Amino acid sequence: MPTIGLMKNMKSSLAKFMPGADQELNNMAEMLGGLMTETFHSTDASFGGDTVMNSDAEKILQEASAVAEQQSGDKFPSIPDQMSEPSQSRFM
Repeated sequence: MPTIGLMKNMKSSLAKFMPGADQELNNMAEMLGGLMTETFHSTDASFGGDTVMNSDAEKILQEASAVAEQQSGDKFPSIPDQMSEPSQSRFM
């Protein structure tokens, strides 16, 4: 994770000017790592399981899809519904 790597790189530089900064940055990196682990490896199968939130999100996505479809129809030509039949002429 870039943030944790940055904190570890800063640790040695800051320790020269601020005694104890390296320990504090270690603590912060450990806390951040733990938070990220808990967030992304949660055993709770209902992550984001708020049904009200999900239904609101679904409505927003449906509305955005309708707007995108309408705008693409305005900007691009429509696709013909039926393909024309190939001609039956023979070349000899």
